[in-house]
Amino acid sequence: MAFLQTQWWQLHGQGCLTWTAGGLIINELFKRFGSKRSQEVIAGSPRFSWWNGVTHQFLVFPVLCGLCVAEHGGPLTEWLRSYGNVYYFHRMFHHAFFGYLVKDLTLPITPVLLAHHVVCLGLVLASLCGYPSDVSALFCACVTSLELGSAVFGLQSQFPKNRTLHLLLFPWMTLSNFVSASFGVWYSLHYENVGMASRIIFPVVGIGLCAARQAVENARFRNWTPSGKAD
Repeated sequence: MAFLQTQWWQLHGQGCLTWTAGGLIINELFKRFGSKRSQEVIAGSPRFSWWNGVTHQFLVFPVLCGLCVAEHGGPLTEWLRSYGNVYYFHRMFHHAFFGYLVKDLTLPITPVLLAHHVVCLGLVLASLCGYPSDVSALFCACVTSLELGSAVFGLQSQFPKNRTLHLLLFPWMTLSNFVSASFGVWYSLHYENVGMASRIIFPVVGIGLCAARQAVENARFRNWTPSGKAD
């Protein structure tokens, strides 16, 4: 019980639980009262999970990230260097992302998506603990740019025959990956008071993730057919 009295729990525990509870309640409402369409399985997950995901990716995370920038009030490059529990919306963003990930663990998901969520949960907890470096603003920016790319992927996955979404997804995902990888390079070159290991590991991992996402999108774009099925 002593852990519940720690500063970390007071700052983050309740927020993570609140956002998680909200996501689980939404899941349960759809399970009990959702339409047949909402229960349809797309790539291993129910359609309502895709709806929830796209809502977070297009609306919740960008709005919270914008509030983070507004709360700081300084130029973007100064905000990217900001961190710490003093920023309320930095904390809320992390709590929202935590809950967003945990809610999916109670639903059917593919092994690849499960591994993705477990890794992301580790990263958000590391950021909340300031490990290996305090980079809460940069974390918010990277997550937002990556999730915006995933948002159009979520739409295209729901409507695989839609040619407009097919054509939009490639440049949109490419831009998302480029921006996210650029944050890693910027961190390596310009972030102050971090060790050399962190300067190397962060961009290598980040660029590697973006490269993997881009490879998946390249294959999807190349193999797409009007029937919605890959050749």
